[in-house]
Amino acid sequence: MTEKDFVNTFYLASDDFHSLGRVPEWLDVELNTNCNIICKKCFRTFYIPETKHISSILLGSIIQEFGEKGGKSIRFIERGEPTLSPSLVEAIKYSDIWDLRSVINTNCVKLTPELSKQLIDYGISQISCAIDSCQEETYKKLQGTHFKKVISNLKEVYRLSRDTDTIIQVHVNVQKENAEEVYMGFYNSFFEQYSDKVIHQPTYDLANFDEDNELDSKPCIEPWRRLIVLVDGRVMLCPACLNYHTDEVFQVGNLINETLENIWNSELMKKIRRWHLTGELNKMWPCRACRVRRYANKMKKEVI
Repeated sequence: MTEKDFVNTFYLASDDFHSLGRVPEWLDVELNTNCNIICKKCFRTFYIPETKHISSILLGSIIQEFGEKGGKSIRFIERGEPTLSPSLVEAIKYSDIWDLRSVINTNCVKLTPELSKQLIDYGISQISCAIDSCQEETYKKLQGTHFKKVISNLKEVYRLSRDTDTIIQVHVNVQKENAEEVYMGFYNSFFEQYSDKVIHQPTYDLANFDEDNELDSKPCIEPWRRLIVLVDGRVMLCPACLNYHTDEVFQVGNLINETLENIWNSELMKKIRRWHLTGELNKMWPCRACRVRRYANKMKKEVI
């Protein structure tokens, strides 16, 4: 999958109009806010959130409601590195009990063979590994000094996942330092040996929250597809709803005192979907500052 293909997955297509369920099909849950590396293009270069971990009671209630009411896929992802969370293994185990597709995004530094085996044994569906280069010197510029450990961990998790249902994915954030190895095919040639699929993702400008009323008004799929639960129970629509400079969140609900079903079918969510269908996205500040729409606008100009 190329960067253009990846961006296009965020836009609403005609066949995306299906009956909304009691809860979204996808749910992203933030287990923790801390990380063990600072990638060159990460928000952590200018914003370090206070370290927090989700409570086991909140996590259990989220997974149970999501499973009971027809949810399909749960990803443990957002500001933190999930392998640093003491709740990760239990989260995967509980998700499997509810027959949910479970996914983590990890930098692989702490994805030890022992942890990998636990996750696979408890039924994790996909482990997505964020590795920005197949060359140690380039990796060092982009993600730090753990290249050999990361590759070793990747090889081992791939080996352990054979003859299981667990998918190992590797994804790269394409940027000038690694563009040559990606576009010349070296990246894929290397990582296809140790993964089931390789994804190329665009590198968004996470520091830019300037609002732009000239971005395209094509409806986004997110209001019909997923919600994100932060570590403290606040619920937002997509990653653009958290301003890293101000810590402001465009919040659609809070699971401390609301249910996932009520939030997903709330008047606010109905209004947001209506704004998307009528081209009034700019009524929401996250849409005016959307990194995906900004990137799509850039691609459009480059084509023209």
